Amino acid sequence: MDYVYQVEIYHLQRLLGRFITGNNFPEKDLSEFIRLIEGKDQQIKVYKGTNEKRILLVENGTTKIFSTHYELEPYDDYNRTEIV
Repeated sequence: MDYVYQVEIYHLQRLLGRFITGNNFPEKDLSEFIRLIEGKDQQIKVYKGTNEKRILLVENGTTKIFSTHYELEPYDDYNRTEIV
């Protein structure tokens, strides 16, 4: 199953950037992405979006998705995925 991931890149404990993948992002692509951005003095933290929650809006009898929220949990298995 594919998930939403948040990747944070730190250098000397200072946040350099935060990237959030789209929905249904394959785990093997996450491993490749992290391999490409890893640097010598960088620390990378990865979080996996779980427990999707949606806020719905009803307008004129039509239900629309107003926003989607994920609970983020630390994820350390990203570097164990084999890239084919």
